[in-house]
Amino acid sequence: MKVFKICRECVRIGRRAPCQPERKVDHISESAIIAQAGDVLRQRLAPLGEIDFLYLRQNKLAPCEALVVTSHSQEWRQDYHQRRRYLKDPVVLAARQRVSPFNWQDCSRPNAGLCEAGSQCQRVKGYTFAVHDPQQQMSLLSIIRRHDNLTFSQDVIPRLADLQMLLVALHEKTVILRDDVPALSAREQEVLLWSSRGKTYGEVAVILGIQLSTVKFHIANATRKLGVSNGKHAIRRALELNYLPSSLY
Repeated sequence: MKVFKICRECVRIGRRAPCQPERKVDHISESAIIAQAGDVLRQRLAPLGEIDFLYLRQNKLAPCEALVVTSHSQEWRQDYHQRRRYLKDPVVLAARQRVSPFNWQDCSRPNAGLCEAGSQCQRVKGYTFAVHDPQQQMSLLSIIRRHDNLTFSQDVIPRLADLQMLLVALHEKTVILRDDVPALSAREQEVLLWSSRGKTYGEVAVILGIQLSTVKFHIANATRKLGVSNGKHAIRRALELNYLPSSLY
């Protein structure tokens, strides 16, 4: 017989069901993910010859944070990542609206973010692949060649399907290795769920037997954890991620 523990707070408010446990997520360091992904990309892209690549994974609801893996220099990566150049990178902006691979010639000013030196942009050609999942995570893979551009398209086009599947596999792997959304506590889940059912913060406070300020505190915590700007966005994000229980009691 399985015994569930009901916490003191649940007893106080007359709750008969066990608490919803906090969702636990195993993390590995970002540097380890970058190293693993970089090794995979170097190996799989080797048949294309001397190319540069950029893999970027981004939460579309919190686009300021991104995972960046690239063959560019460490200095280039730090500048691109720390200054969040991907927020204005035309390639990234185009990928947010695309589901099929595209040539950089198909988007305006395509090299502005990915070219190390502006004077070289006219000599750079690239292809970008994108994938989007139901949790609002997006990944893109850009492959860039600075020399021998005449044969670049001929080398890439026969491999479009393989490169797209490489990105899909990489996206799934990095999402499993590191979930960007921290766990919500049982109380944060309760507050968000009641709010999603149309209850005001005051009504939620009465239902849960807590202070209005406590409800606002939990909403603020959930908003911060989910990487959104307000309570309404936190509710939507939690529902998209299936973070809220189907019932409370």
